[in-house]
Amino acid sequence: MGRLFTYIAITVFFFSTTGLSQLFKLPVLVNHYLEHRERDNRLDLLDFLSMHYWGQDINDNDQDRDMQLPFKGVEQHSTAQVVLIPHQIVSINRPAVMTHINQPVFNDADLSDPALASLFRPPRA
Repeated sequence: MGRLFTYIAITVFFFSTTGLSQLFKLPVLVNHYLEHRERDNRLDLLDFLSMHYWGQDINDNDQDRDMQLPFKGVEQHSTAQVVLIPHQIVSINRPAVMTHINQPVFNDADLSDPALASLFRPPRA
């Protein structure tokens, strides 16, 4: 189940942030080709693609339908952050142990003077 969720999340990410979502419009391309074939049965697929993508489209009053074809318009895509939730949550329950540590308090008077422990001491007056 975890791998399936990961694959679905990656697929949704790529289709929503790239131009791959245009592939969902392929049925529109097929239907529009069939509509042109009804008008002119001599039209083959290469002529259809050339007319709509590479050349001048004839003025047949279907500009709205032509703009529904895949990769016909420019779309802006934004990136999204995908948060994957693990399919198995591990929790560790430990009993709470409270310990109290007494820390000693130091005074400066308790510390030795390093100058007095040195072999070379300052002269005494």
